[in-house]
Amino acid sequence: MKEKLFIYDNLDAGNKRQAEVRFGAIEAAIQIHALPVGSKDELVRELDKLVAQRMTFERVLFQAHGNTGRLWIGQDIVRDTDWGTTFAGRNYDSLFPAFTRVYFDGCLVAGGETGTKFLEGAGKTLLRKGGGVVFASVETGQGITVGAPLVGGHTVYPRDSFEYVYFKPGGIVDRSPPLARVAVTKLGW
Repeated sequence: MKEKLFIYDNLDAGNKRQAEVRFGAIEAAIQIHALPVGSKDELVRELDKLVAQRMTFERVLFQAHGNTGRLWIGQDIVRDTDWGTTFAGRNYDSLFPAFTRVYFDGCLVAGGETGTKFLEGAGKTLLRKGGGVVFASVETGQGITVGAPLVGGHTVYPRDSFEYVYFKPGGIVDRSPPLARVAVTKLGW
């Protein structure tokens, strides 16, 4: 079974608390590979290790604070342009050989034109092998850090506040009619 990759900012107290309770009640039922990181360089090093270990995943969750077209890891900012520079050419697409869902759980990450570029850059870098979907919210959310059965820690966003960008294998943006993809979207991260 392919695992789920959970990357989170371990320097931010709120994200760390939320991560600690996020999957509690269901963790035994699903395989989750947690990757706590505190900088962009650490994220690169840890992803490089996963590539060297030939790990594969079917879902990815990035939990960190965000803003329009960016995500914070510690004090570092991951921008839309980093997908084509910092993260490019490192074989990260080998981590995701089949259709993969990539979710950025950070406020406003998908907001505006820069947010769309961020999602497109991530998909072109990460989803070259098997395609998939990259998504994030265009609005601010409320982080929940209380563990509750079948809920855990998560972020609550206004309904219908997400932007989705779909990819065909090769990292090609899929602009086919959205109705053909509705079932995929409803499956969650």
